[in-house]
Amino acid sequence: MAVATSRYDSDLVLVIDLGENDDGKQVFKTKFISKIDSEASDDTLYAVARTIEAVLKYPIDTVRRINKNYLIG
Repeated sequence: MAVATSRYDSDLVLVIDLGENDDGKQVFKTKFISKIDSEASDDTLYAVARTIEAVLKYPIDTVRRINKNYLIG
């Protein structure tokens, strides 16, 4: 039996570069923005992330999208 999927939600994940600590090790902070419209395009989410970055003290290193799907059998 084939399994179908139905996307119901997405999360936007921002990995923020906080610079180096006292030991010279790179430090990152991850922020999750939940309940993103599953219909939102990747381009739109990336633009939102860059807009958020404009008001942050530190730059965004990575932008991720996590899609949540129902598995229907």
